[in-house]
Amino acid sequence: MWLTVHCNSVSENVLICSLTNANMLLGQLKPLLPISEKILLHRDLEKMQGELQELKDRCEDLRASKQEAVRELLQLQDQHQDQVRLIQLDLQDEATSREGMDRRLADLRTEVGNTTGPLMLGRQWVRLFL
Repeated sequence: MWLTVHCNSVSENVLICSLTNANMLLGQLKPLLPISEKILLHRDLEKMQGELQELKDRCEDLRASKQEAVRELLQLQDQHQDQVRLIQLDLQDEATSREGMDRRLADLRTEVGNTTGPLMLGRQWVRLFL
């Protein structure tokens, strides 16, 4: 009897080996064993098969839990990336706005500088003639 298992659990692998060995031993000893011992071996074998099924079920549950956790992680990563993009767009808008204000402020300073020049000359002329 060959069993295929897709879980990497050490205890499950040990149980599979024990089950396989018990099956082989049972096959070899069947003609030599009295009926009561055969019944006991069958019970042990059924018990081991039950334990193996429990391990397989637990392994499948863990696999499903892992898949769900990975899905949630990917969803959170996507949300985080969206938030980062929005923040970057806000920062770009703010930088663009600030550059516009800086240019406007420089233009106003230049304009004020141009208007104060003639004013100062006018004051100097007034002082000279007074």
